[in-house]
Amino acid sequence: RLAEGNPEDASWRLMLAHALVDAGEGHRLLESLGLLSALLPDNPTVVCLQERSYLQARQCPSLERLQRCDVRALPDSELLTLIDCLTTAQRWMDAGSVLVSLAPEIRRTRAFAKREKRIAEALPPDANVVPLPIPSDTAEPKIVITQARASAPVEPTPTAQGDALSELQANLETAVSRTELLRLVQAAEDLAARYPGDARPRFVAGEAAYRASAWQRAADNLLAEGEPPGYRPDLLFYLSVSLYEVGNRSRAANVLNRALPQLERTPIVERYINLILENG
Repeated sequence: RLAEGNPEDASWRLMLAHALVDAGEGHRLLESLGLLSALLPDNPTVVCLQERSYLQARQCPSLERLQRCDVRALPDSELLTLIDCLTTAQRWMDAGSVLVSLAPEIRRTRAFAKREKRIAEALPPDANVVPLPIPSDTAEPKIVITQARASAPVEPTPTAQGDALSELQANLETAVSRTELLRLVQAAEDLAARYPGDARPRFVAGEAAYRASAWQRAADNLLAEGEPPGYRPDLLFYLSVSLYEVGNRSRAANVLNRALPQLERTPIVERYINLILENG
């Protein structure tokens, strides 16, 4: 609804496109992605989403355009469709390049091994099949949900922990897809386990889980060291939404009331204020 109501705002359409593609429903985007392409011309992320949408619709994409994202990270079903498209077109070298780019454990599975055998039989014995290049231009436009974040007091930390935490926070700024976000959740939880008592890795894990709609995991991380402090209204909002989504409406309302004095109002914030406080 937000994408439809704000047709000139690319951020909502990009967020919707990511959500649909991550859910395997990219076939629903084939028409609407044209408008997103007009708003963000030649954006590598949009190109990647378009080509993945073709794969999910069981249509052949452009391998050259698809390489704007990391083909290695595609789900198995999309990889198999891509390989089948290339072999049907007798693009044996390209199909081989896709296969040799994949992790050994993927190539050993029955579906991929079967295709690899067919490709090997079609290629000359001395064929030099090279992996696909790793893309370097996958920067995405930043999507801001709420910026109500005050500076937290800086505490001295061991160098190793500080470096790891900085890397997690930097990754959180750029992660958009659900797969990326869930990997980040796990990495932040692992760091928190190594440094118990420090809430900051849990905050990163909680925010990433919230953005991935992993509501229970978000709530668990944001409550691991007690509720977030009042100078982090953004985290309080994430916690409130997560509690609401898992059915704890009473506590969600209490947490949201703590956040409201400093919370920046955005369409998503207003929507949940209505759901949690007015109708909850």
